Amino acid sequence: MLELGAFEDMRAELARGVIEKMMPAAGRMARSTPVWQACSFRWCARLAPAKALTGDQVLLAIEVADTTHSRELGAKRVEYGAAGIPTYWVVDLAKNVTHVFRLDPAQQAYREPEKIPFAQPLDIPGLNGSITID
Repeated sequence: MLELGAFEDMRAELARGVIEKMMPAAGRMARSTPVWQACSFRWCARLAPAKALTGDQVLLAIEVADTTHSRELGAKRVEYGAAGIPTYWVVDLAKNVTHVFRLDPAQQAYREPEKIPFAQPLDIPGLNGSITID
């Protein structure tokens, strides 16, 4: 569907096996930031076109929230935790923080998030490095 241009004129994402139309990007998210470019629907789809990744194959999931905080901090947090993804970041453009969730493997759920203000380094799981979001 991507190759045929089915999503050229809209933002969409696959959630629980259903393609959902997303609201147009607003405010800061409408600009092309490096984080948003890395998380676009088209880019993610090219990573694994033949099969879906399992939670143990993913070191880090990142969502960018401008107007969809309840979704990223609620349903997606629960789904990613249940899938076993060890680290989940929500880049919160409204509050200028990144919510860093770490998985409690015994519970298959995330612990309370650490809130890292923009301009503070974020350690990248599985790598000996960090990034800073401005």
